Amino acid sequence: VRVKPVQNSGTLPIICQSILNISVGSVAVRNPLQTSLDSYQDEDLRELREKWSNALMRRRQYLDQQIQKLVHKQSKTEQDIEREQSLVQQWVNLTEERNAVMVPQAGSGIPGAPADWSPPAGMEPHIPVLFLDLNADDLTTHNSGEEVTVTGINSILSKEFGNKFYNLPIIKHLEKDVCAVASWDSSIHENLHLNRLTPPNERVFLILKTTVRLSDPAPMDLVLRKRLALNIYKKQSLTDRFFKRIVRSDCLSQTGVTYEIVSNIPKSSEELEDRESLAQIAASGEDSSDADGETYI
Repeated sequence: VRVKPVQNSGTLPIICQSILNISVGSVAVRNPLQTSLDSYQDEDLRELREKWSNALMRRRQYLDQQIQKLVHKQSKTEQDIEREQSLVQQWVNLTEERNAVMVPQAGSGIPGAPADWSPPAGMEPHIPVLFLDLNADDLTTHNSGEEVTVTGINSILSKEFGNKFYNLPIIKHLEKDVCAVASWDSSIHENLHLNRLTPPNERVFLILKTTVRLSDPAPMDLVLRKRLALNIYKKQSLTDRFFKRIVRSDCLSQTGVTYEIVSNIPKSSEELEDRESLAQIAASGEDSSDADGETYI
């Protein structure tokens, strides 16, 4: 198992420190007529969108209140008119942002946008999201204790729930990369499909799960999953191996999945009003409190 950040893929500093454990389980069988299984899950994406949408809804309620107060104000100053126009524009921008969050366009860079890329051989085309939910100010976790925060433990794949996983003994760690080699004996699963030749019309799937320790952006553990498709065949004879070398049929030696790591929702989305708008109020010397005692700043 090898884990490495994609270079020049974002502004979040991700440093993988080590692979803590490797486990396999959740054996499933599929035939060509059934939907194939992969490593995609949208649990974290739903959580991210819900939190982002709730923040935008709080901002919308605030803007609605402020706009209504200015609309019903009898005598408006020039500053009131400018502020009303600014608030209306912020309301329009907020609506556009919410639409972009819930239904992102391909290539927009917003989490959950349809993948717009040509994955290398062996790499899955779909990119699942992992939401770290860090503090926006300093990228720290919300855990105040000494225990390390674990992210992704509940980001289960389809057909995974309730299935048993077996921890594999790690026999060595590679010094050059964040990589670990584990030993796997398929008989531990006591599964019929792993102890016989795979028929031509079947594919055997199982899930490999690994826990990775991060040092940046915060000390925490990430649980990553990769669905594997297996084809169990009898040991090749010398003739078969010789023929294979002559024909040189392309064979993949590795398979992978790319995750999109999101640290937090944008801090600007959690603010009730644009900072520029608040700065104009402060610069004008206008009282920042209204009749109800609410303060803009």
